[in-house]
Amino acid sequence: MKIHLSKKDLEKGLSFVSRCTSNKSPLPILSYIMFKNEGEDRLKLSATDLEMGIEIFIKAQILTKGSFCVPAKIITEIISQLNGEDIVLELNESILEIRNKFSKFNLNILPEEDFPVLSFSKELPTIQISKKKIKEMIKNISFSAASFEEGKTILTGALILLKGQYLSLVSTDGRRLAKTETNLKEIFSKEEKNIIPIKALIELSRMLSEEEEPLEIIIEKNMIFFRFNDINFYSRKIEGKYPNYEQVIPKNNNIKVKINKENLINSLKRSLILSLERKNLNLVRMKIEDKKMYLFSNTQDMGSAYEEIEVEKEGENLEIAFNGKFLLEYMLNSQEEELIFMFSSAVGAVLIKPLKNENYIYILMPIKIKEEDTKEKELIKNV
Repeated sequence: MKIHLSKKDLEKGLSFVSRCTSNKSPLPILSYIMFKNEGEDRLKLSATDLEMGIEIFIKAQILTKGSFCVPAKIITEIISQLNGEDIVLELNESILEIRNKFSKFNLNILPEEDFPVLSFSKELPTIQISKKKIKEMIKNISFSAASFEEGKTILTGALILLKGQYLSLVSTDGRRLAKTETNLKEIFSKEEKNIIPIKALIELSRMLSEEEEPLEIIIEKNMIFFRFNDINFYSRKIEGKYPNYEQVIPKNNNIKVKINKENLINSLKRSLILSLERKNLNLVRMKIEDKKMYLFSNTQDMGSAYEEIEVEKEGENLEIAFNGKFLLEYMLNSQEEELIFMFSSAVGAVLIKPLKNENYIYILMPIKIKEEDTKEKELIKNV
């Protein structure tokens, strides 16, 4: 096998496929990338960790056909360090020669037969959506899923819900929930629910540009496939039943507060300077009174912080407390400038949504304010 191709094209392809390899698997081949010619002018790069898989096609001049597998980490490092614009890959029995006019490397390879078979769907797409839209939707929900350390497998995934003419993505870790949806051209007469690892959605998002070009989604029994440009990407589904998220969405939150997102982001960042010392809590108290929102944080043996923000309010005054980090993460992933907070009481979940986007909501459970936190109580009383 002999191939001529550009360093730029190969480097870009390797950056995508290498993220689907695994260095921790007992199967060494899962840390490899397979190279195979596709006709006379395209090279196919493939990788999998058995949970995700990817094929990417790049332009190349195929002088002689063939295939081989090489360690992802090694070849990625070699290509990134080469000078010049053009590269030659030439296979001689079990040795791959990588060269340009300045450098030459010889690598041991494994045969294609050792590589897992990647079965990419040939079915027609279930859904068509723009790359820009699905990238935005993933950003809106990826931060609120549970981490693997928390041990809740179902909650480490996102729910993909197809209902009527809507595609919804939902994620939750049990303390917060994010939901975003969009209209589709297709109409689904039956509700369809699938759970995909949030890790797979994040990897997909990294490969997507913010362009209106179409992306195709194919949903099969155990897999979800994504096709766009010269890339095929798949992920295994997570088996199980996703929690009934609709029952936790507040329906009667009569206290409404309109606030500028950037003002709240800056105030939260300053408030969290002290409260971050309380690991896994990040407690920030909030008092809403008339046209003001007050934020308070206090760390024992460190000190306290106070912030004041102008808001527009409908309804009663309120005192409530949240995990400030959870609140900040939503702010940093929302694209709108003005937000609406909808409260029911100091113990009820708050519903947050952009002022001009009804299709994106965030639910956050409050933290119960302990009576013994007298220092922060005193701060609030003195406002």
